[in-house]
Amino acid sequence: RAAIFNHFDWYNETTFGFDFGVAIIFWYILLSSKKGVFKSSENLIQVAFKYYEEKDFAKSVATFSKYLENDKNNTDVIFYRALAKTELNDFYGAISDYEKIIELNSNYPLQYNKFATVYNNKAYTLVRLKKFQEALPFVEKALELDKTEWFIWDTRGEIYYHLANYDKSLKDLNKAIELKENDNSYFLRGLVYIKLGQKEKGCKDLSKSGELGNTEAYEKIKINCK
Repeated sequence: RAAIFNHFDWYNETTFGFDFGVAIIFWYILLSSKKGVFKSSENLIQVAFKYYEEKDFAKSVATFSKYLENDKNNTDVIFYRALAKTELNDFYGAISDYEKIIELNSNYPLQYNKFATVYNNKAYTLVRLKKFQEALPFVEKALELDKTEWFIWDTRGEIYYHLANYDKSLKDLNKAIELKENDNSYFLRGLVYIKLGQKEKGCKDLSKSGELGNTEAYEKIKINCK
């Protein structure tokens, strides 16, 4: 599952950790740089995004890092580097970047990404490390800052699922789906319903998750929906 939105989806209005407005900026850089408008430091950002899009995440991390040598407090670039590190399963490195953003944000606030997403992504990176209890206060902070993003509710719903707090998980996943229908929240809610003994509801949610593109849902259907 990709609860951090670990790819740049140019076509969705919002992804985990990536706002569509940044995509517009990126394409502006891409087009303008061909005309020689931008200096080499800005071109590094273009190259780093290009590597990310090509799934060459190691080069993307290295190029973002090169840019940061001359602009070390650019919290947005640190944010993108954290996303690339996550793709490489460098979870502790990503967490370090999110912690750096939190440290810097009062003086160098994010310009193109929501601060709440930093806390969400740190929380979900801890989920990837199976540190569910440790992750909980960070997603709580994210929700204090922003209750409008479905993926933050989804993250807390997943944490509660792993902590076997199924009632709270169900409530959060309902909220996530209310805000935006998505395959991941349906997938998790299906598992929650099954844990609560509501097999029919759970299997219907897993089916909906599959309809929305989550192939893992069909594996769960084979196991749970006979």
